[in-house]
Amino acid sequence: MPIGESFNEADMSDKPKPMQKLPLLTEDQIAEIQTHWRRRQETLQSLDRGIAAIVNALTRNSQIDNTHILFTSDNGYLQGEHRADDRKNLCYDEAAKVPLFWRQPGGSENFVMAPVLNMDVTAAIVELAGATAGYPLDGRSLVPLLSGDVDDWNTAVLTQCTAASGVVTRHYRYVEWFNNQGIELYDTIRDRAQMQNVAGKPEYAQIQASLANALHALQGCAGPTCSWTGKFKPPPGA
Repeated sequence: MPIGESFNEADMSDKPKPMQKLPLLTEDQIAEIQTHWRRRQETLQSLDRGIAAIVNALTRNSQIDNTHILFTSDNGYLQGEHRADDRKNLCYDEAAKVPLFWRQPGGSENFVMAPVLNMDVTAAIVELAGATAGYPLDGRSLVPLLSGDVDDWNTAVLTQCTAASGVVTRHYRYVEWFNNQGIELYDTIRDRAQMQNVAGKPEYAQIQASLANALHALQGCAGPTCSWTGKFKPPPGA
């Protein structure tokens, strides 16, 4: 099992109160986490076989170049990151992020670093099918991203868990915990592991204010108002 920087995080003093209360993981807990991780990896073999069977069938029937293939999943588990033992209902990247792989007809390749949500996938499927949704969609069709066109794409998307809500951008993860239990802001270009909470630091004050504005605008949004294209300052020193 790969051990990342945030695994069993030593100093949690910059985290919100509920996270500060988490004790360091014991050796038994770490061993159990590693066992669970290994078993999850083993289950992926059957997934690989299933995907191969689908692709082979489409190829035999000459439909592979007329088919969009999407792969995504439920959100992930925290497996010891930030001392969280087998938990997923937290707004950290390891738990909130989901994979999204999309094979287009013809298999053209693009790697796009843009914030998207699963509801954007729904909107894209509706567009590609030439259909019309029976109600306003909160998502924005990501069809332009399939050709690598990220101009005027959303700059922030909403994320939420039981205890907090926030926004994610290409450079930042901003989270407000409910009941005034804390605020987190991570510069994910410099700090992908979310080790240094920079909320409240003077050099990030303007960035934090703009992220808070985006969060409060997106909470409870509907239809086109769920698309956020406002600009954010780059990290200090970038």
